[in-house]
Amino acid sequence: MSVNLESLKARLRFGVTFLSFFGCVATLATLSSLVDARRIHTVMRMAGKLMVTVAGIRLRVSGLENLPPDGRFLLVCNHINMFDPMIVYAVIPRYIIAIEKAAHFKWPLYGTMIRHWGNLPVDRRNPALSRESLNRAAELLQAGTPVFIFPEGTRARSGKLGAFHKGGFRVALDARVPLIPVVFRGADRIYREGTYEVHAGSEEVVILPPFSLDGYGPDDEAWLAEDVRAVIEASL
Repeated sequence: MSVNLESLKARLRFGVTFLSFFGCVATLATLSSLVDARRIHTVMRMAGKLMVTVAGIRLRVSGLENLPPDGRFLLVCNHINMFDPMIVYAVIPRYIIAIEKAAHFKWPLYGTMIRHWGNLPVDRRNPALSRESLNRAAELLQAGTPVFIFPEGTRARSGKLGAFHKGGFRVALDARVPLIPVVFRGADRIYREGTYEVHAGSEEVVILPPFSLDGYGPDDEAWLAEDVRAVIEASL
């Protein structure tokens, strides 16, 4: 009986979380269409924190001191579930944009929000679009706008770290800004993709020290991707 009751609670939490998510997305889509996203980044932070609270996630964050104060940094994060982007927005104390799948920009409301927010689309079937977005990301980084990527390219349903795509690492090498690995620990116990249950619990967000780009040349994105992946895997 207790197992069924816990499952029911987790399913109810899933439903309430999704309703909250769509409410936040609708609000941000409207606001960001009217006001420059940089002026309302605190609203995005509030939305991220609301999602975390509704989901029953108790966040423990460490390593914020590793973030350069000028905004010139690329976050490289492992990707477990739908909460990961919202947690990034909740944790990072400034306007930050993401590089994400072009397909997401076609979703109702969410696509509108991320387009107005300034996120950049990539598509393996459209190299020209991806190249344009990656070049733009490097320009924004150099100008002081932080960017984050999920180099696995998709959520890890198994909870294990997947292979890293190299595109985002080209951005780091082009911009020559600090590359900062971020590790989500315990996210798989909160929510697993493909289920309809959100379980309250603790999750750690560990912002690691900047990964040195010394010794990496302009064409070493594959090597860099593997080395950063090893650092994140060792920290999980």
